[in-house]
Amino acid sequence: MKELIIIRHGQSEHHVKGITGGWSDLPLTKFGRQQAVATGYRLKEMLVGREYRFYSSDLKRALETAQIIGNIIGKEPQVEWELRELNNGIAKNLTLEEAHAIENPFSEPAIDWIPYAEGESWRMMHHRICRFMNRIQDEQEDLAVMVSHSNSMICIINHWLGIHEDHHLANIMYELEPCCIVHLRQDKHGCRTIVRLNDTSHLETLPQKFHPRDR
Repeated sequence: MKELIIIRHGQSEHHVKGITGGWSDLPLTKFGRQQAVATGYRLKEMLVGREYRFYSSDLKRALETAQIIGNIIGKEPQVEWELRELNNGIAKNLTLEEAHAIENPFSEPAIDWIPYAEGESWRMMHHRICRFMNRIQDEQEDLAVMVSHSNSMICIINHWLGIHEDHHLANIMYELEPCCIVHLRQDKHGCRTIVRLNDTSHLETLPQKFHPRDR
């Protein structure tokens, strides 16, 4: 695998209703579906003549995004639970205020802090993503297209760049807006490069809506 195109899901109901993200399983908003359509047409331009695998997280907001995109690019997504967002455990489906009230006290090292009981630490999510990435590494196609979530996308990018040290994993982050496109490619010298990061230029003609960082 020499190239990755990763898409964050569109605006979700949890964004506008003040619900925690993570494994809360809510669908896209109407605006989120519009974002997914615009993203599908941009990807259709990028993928002309290419052979690729198409993967999606199984959470509703990501899978709905992938299915909308798939209808436009003419490909069904392969559903992979490992592409899920950070597991928020018992905070699933709670409001942000309710979740804050039951959040575990922060502890060092940050990479091993589990914010909510029955949830995941950043290290646990990173290992989950790495297992998936290693599993698909030898697929026949050079290109993989994925629909996922902000935190899991950060892990994918860091894995691609070979960032595995605890200090860097806990401190290197990327701003990733709903339905942004991230394009990673191995160049002719074998170097892992970032071609696009948080590209939302295809969404500029849509009306501006509230879409904070997914948590």
